[in-house]
Amino acid sequence: MTKSAFVVRLAEAVHHPDALMATYAITPDIHAALDRGLGLVGNALHEQRNDAAFIHGSFGSGKSHFMAVLSLLAGNAERAWREPSLHDLLVKHEWVKAKNSFVCI
Repeated sequence: MTKSAFVVRLAEAVHHPDALMATYAITPDIHAALDRGLGLVGNALHEQRNDAAFIHGSFGSGKSHFMAVLSLLAGNAERAWREPSLHDLLVKHEWVKAKNSFVCI
């Protein structure tokens, strides 16, 4: 396999949530980063302001995977929230239930 076989195209990934979530491992660090990302999005929505954050990492570090999963969670995609390791984040970030048309890509 080539490096490009592991590249996730963000815009495509959110339209194939089953495939995305089947290949994504939610580690404790990823869980914490998703929690932080949902918090940033939730705060920006609550305060009705534009906000930005940077995500950095080397090629193949999972930036696009992370952003695709964050987008699914923020958009209240049922498939993403079926992951047992993410259930506590839905309780913590209940605002996503009211924002089912939201996509953050």
